[in-house]
Amino acid sequence: MSKKLIAGICMAVIVLSACKKTLPDTPLPVSNQTAYYPAGYNPNLKSKKKSLGYFNGAINDIVIDSTDKRNAFIIGNFNYIGSQSATGICKYLGSTQTLTTYPIDIKLNYSYNIKSFAQYNGNHYLGGYWYDNNFSYRYFGQKSPGSSSMFYNVLPTADVNALKVKDGSLYLSGNFNSLSGVGGQVSPLVYINANTQYFGNATFSTYNVKKIAYINSTWILATNYANGYLLFSSGGNWYSSFGGGFDNQVNDLDVFDNTLYAAGNMQSVYTTGTPLNYVNYFDNNSNSWKPVGSNNLPGPCLDLEYYNNTLYATGYGGSTYIYYLDKSTNTWKSFLSSSVKADYAPTKICFVNGKLLVVENGTLYLYE
Repeated sequence: MSKKLIAGICMAVIVLSACKKTLPDTPLPVSNQTAYYPAGYNPNLKSKKKSLGYFNGAINDIVIDSTDKRNAFIIGNFNYIGSQSATGICKYLGSTQTLTTYPIDIKLNYSYNIKSFAQYNGNHYLGGYWYDNNFSYRYFGQKSPGSSSMFYNVLPTADVNALKVKDGSLYLSGNFNSLSGVGGQVSPLVYINANTQYFGNATFSTYNVKKIAYINSTWILATNYANGYLLFSSGGNWYSSFGGGFDNQVNDLDVFDNTLYAAGNMQSVYTTGTPLNYVNYFDNNSNSWKPVGSNNLPGPCLDLEYYNNTLYATGYGGSTYIYYLDKSTNTWKSFLSSSVKADYAPTKICFVNGKLLVVENGTLYLYE
């Protein structure tokens, strides 16, 4: 066979191969796959989970360690993690995906519930309620990270549920409306810097603040003891029903990407009855709340998380759920594949060191 004939046959094979259509079930080359994902498709749906530890009480929050964001603090009213003793707080190490003890000098085998935690000026601050080793009831204290000794320089008269560091000060709020040694009623928000001061005036008798947020020079507080479930500061005074407020309670309140979000049991604006979703954002142009997503979540939202420019939500409805907001379609979609589910309503979610931690019925899980 001549060389010209062989070359002609090879050329024909190449041409036919190039013209051959890809079969419907033929996988695309790995290098090209991401370009062919349909809008909104998430190739990283969580498909398995593992337990990091069972806590014999509620977990109230997961707080990222500001000095090493690979780690986090787990707080609540537990005194055991499996067989390991703990007093309402422990540390999660993201590099090893393990839980370690935390030094804290409070009374064992007595009622305590750590509800808030913050790092400020090199110290750790805790809020909630507990007995110290002198059998005194405490609601707020500070300590150095490596020491177990607690110091009590500010004395709220009831639980501190929320802490936030802002502009060089530490702000605290909760169930208290007075401080020991301070005459008269203090406002819903107290701050600490060089001195302890209360922020603005209020005539409300009870606050019960659960969450605090700050945006556009305004403090907004989520509480069950105000019309519309929200308080806000203006001109040195406190008022209720920020943005019209909500018809039901707020479970989470936070600012992500310069936008204020509120999540909870709400379904409408308190003052107008305008329909809302379980997650809503505050529209600065209209000074009103607007639904997040063209569809609603399956049921009330217990917690929000913002990670890698994506909003996540968890809660319960007809079934438990963890959803993410698909920006391309403005719809809420499940973040879990068909092979994994939350057995109990996830009360907290948090991305730590790139991994999703989920709290379900006293157990801390890692979803992958």
